[in-house]
Amino acid sequence: MMTNQSTGQGDKDSGTMTVESRYLRDFQRHKPPSFDGGKVDPIAIENWLEAIETAFHFMNCPPKYEVHCETYMLKGEAHFWWKGAQMTIIPQGEFITWCQFKDAYLHKYYSITARVKMQTTFLKLKQEDRLVEEYDLKFNRLARFSPAYVSSEELKGERFIAGLREELKGNVASQSSFIYSKALQVATLLDAPCTNKLQLGTTQSSHTVA
Repeated sequence: MMTNQSTGQGDKDSGTMTVESRYLRDFQRHKPPSFDGGKVDPIAIENWLEAIETAFHFMNCPPKYEVHCETYMLKGEAHFWWKGAQMTIIPQGEFITWCQFKDAYLHKYYSITARVKMQTTFLKLKQEDRLVEEYDLKFNRLARFSPAYVSSEELKGERFIAGLREELKGNVASQSSFIYSKALQVATLLDAPCTNKLQLGTTQSSHTVA
């Protein structure tokens, strides 16, 4: 009886290891980036989390294997940090959840000072001489650090419009009802003539010099 129980437990453990290994192989096929805990900026910290979550989404990873897969990408200082940090987390059931890992990760590598600095940069962001597409790209990169200001399409639209150039701001606001997706569409269309004029002026100036 004892032998049979021991064999059964061994088969169970072996089966679990096989499943974990299969999900880890699937995870690695998406080429997730590693993280070594060195000198990183807030955007790099957010980008790493986003890359890992994207891999989870496309491989349809079960929650119980997410942290197992993700921590394989921790290298150097980050690897040793996690070996200690996981001992302080009380698992929910039989495994540490992704949310628990993410909270510990952000607490360690994303200081309040850095977060406030990125929020301030976001709130001061203006389009200036950028194309709408360029402004929108930077807007969304920084918006991740200020979720309270972009928690709905309307709030996000208001903040987006507030940073547009003056000649665009009023027209976009009147035509988009402050909905972000609509504001972006209208601003891109209205900005096109301005961009064409700028390019034409540059070309004419070049011919004059020639």
